[in-house]
Order: sequence, then C-alpha cells, then structure tokens
Amino acid sequence: MKVNHLNILLLAAACISLSSPAFADEVVVKMKDWLFKPAAITIKAGDTVVWVHEDEDDPHNVIFEDASIKGSETIKYGKQFKVVFDKAGEYKYYCRFHRDNGMRGVVIVK
Repeated sequence: MKVNHLNILLLAAACISLSSPAFADEVVVKMKDWLFKPAAITIKAGDTVVWVHEDEDDPHNVIFEDASIKGSETIKYGKQFKVVFDKAGEYKYYCRFHRDNGMRGVVIVK
C-alpha cells in the first residue's frame, strides 16, 4: 500500500488546528477627559484589557473594587496598564484621582 505524504500532512495540520486554543484578544480602554472610554466592556475569559493614558496634564490609575485584583500605580501620559481576566465575572474599577468626577468603569467577563 502506497502512503500519500500530502494526506498525512493535511491530517496532521487539521489535528493541530482543532486542538489549539482560541486566541485571546486585547481590548483598549482610553483614559481621557477624566473618563474611561469605553466605561463598560464585555470580553471573554483569557482576554487582556489595556488602559492607555491620553490626558497630558492629569494623573490616572486603575483601582479595582475587588482588592484581589492588583490595580495600577499612577500611570503617566502615553503609558499603559494591562490585566488579563481569566475568570468570568463583573469587575468594577475607578481612578482614585477622579472617582468623584465619574471616572469609573466595569469589565464584564463572559
């Protein structure tokens, strides 16, 4: 019996693609005008949220209401802060400097 090497390669590629995990996404939240933009996002478990500071003259940070999630220090203009969310849930956060001005957000992980 003659073995067709092309069929073996195709079968191996199909098995690899079926067993590999789905790629995680990165979702960007801008910190601008004393707001998180967008303020509410929905992601899937394993995704990363990236907060990007875009207010030149104002300090910002990301503080989670759930203290088990490590928030950021003060984020300088042009810099970013990332968190990978592995478990489903609703994660509320705020900027310590501008919380009273409405700088609050939520990450919903499905």
